[in-house]
Amino acid sequence: MIKGPRILVVVMLLVALSLCARYLIIARSNSAANEIGVEVQRVSPTGDIDAEIECDSLAHVEFSYELLNRSSKPISNLKLGLSCGCESIGTLPTQIDPGESASVRFRLRAPQVGKLSRQIPVMADGYSDAILVLNPVLYVRFVSPVLLGASQGLNLTFFKGDDSPRELQLETIERKKSKSWITGLNFSPPLELEIISARMEELPETDPNYSRRRYFFKLVNHSADIGENHVNVTLKTRDDSSEAVDPLPLNVTVFDSVAIIPNPIVFRTDSNSKQLSKRVQVIHRNKYARSSVLKFDPSLILVQPEENDNNAIQTFSVETVNDTLQPYESEVIFDVGNGESRSLLVRYLGRE
Repeated sequence: MIKGPRILVVVMLLVALSLCARYLIIARSNSAANEIGVEVQRVSPTGDIDAEIECDSLAHVEFSYELLNRSSKPISNLKLGLSCGCESIGTLPTQIDPGESASVRFRLRAPQVGKLSRQIPVMADGYSDAILVLNPVLYVRFVSPVLLGASQGLNLTFFKGDDSPRELQLETIERKKSKSWITGLNFSPPLELEIISARMEELPETDPNYSRRRYFFKLVNHSADIGENHVNVTLKTRDDSSEAVDPLPLNVTVFDSVAIIPNPIVFRTDSNSKQLSKRVQVIHRNKYARSSVLKFDPSLILVQPEENDNNAIQTFSVETVNDTLQPYESEVIFDVGNGESRSLLVRYLGRE
């Protein structure tokens, strides 16, 4: 039967061993037979030295550790082996004498979601290996799957009459090896956008239990009007969980594929001027398109095409033919192909 004093001794030994296991990390130099004893304690964030720190997505978390030199020799020129996403704070101690302590500080950037673990070696002069390794762990709590960044809004740009597809990209974090979460998109109001293809690529994530996935949807515009069109995008998901994600705002901007420069053109005559002429250019995004004059008022203006080797840019001369004191406005209609037309406004301000 164990007596009371012996029980006390056993308990004290167990406590001492526990503290050593928690705070005492011993590293042996390759060039010396003596052992270096370094006691390390995390000052901030507070808590157990190996406990993971829960934080916000992409937060910059500062860590501070107190190192106590328990050996009989000084430890000189400490260096931190910092990896990607980690940066040192302040100046590292140049020397820690026996029995003395010093602090090391660094900042670690959290992942968007999930867990991030880092091993940060502490190096010192005279040792080819690290004298100790710090093991910070950050954790951003979330429920998988999660959609990243799209709440800021999505944008697509089209040109009228151009059937070239545009790509809409969404990014998620999902559990590794799970089926693809997003299966399609719905638009409200039902803008005339057609999804002609979809694909997904998988990227590594800092937390090995999850994957970052990028979804690419190719869309073509069939009849959305020129200007800005605002719609909401609702996700179609494999488990009908789209109601957990708010509709995503999508701004669809449609530019005209034909530009008339300048537009309008303005004439003003003085007492010595009888006739004025200016040039305008009709510019197509489709380099194979041709423009022609469809209609104008010959009693006021004369419009003629000029020689031009560039099919995408065609030049026309516009002349006044009615020398009048009264201002007027007229219009030139150009046929730009595919049954479409564009107008040029002509303003005559009269004589000065």
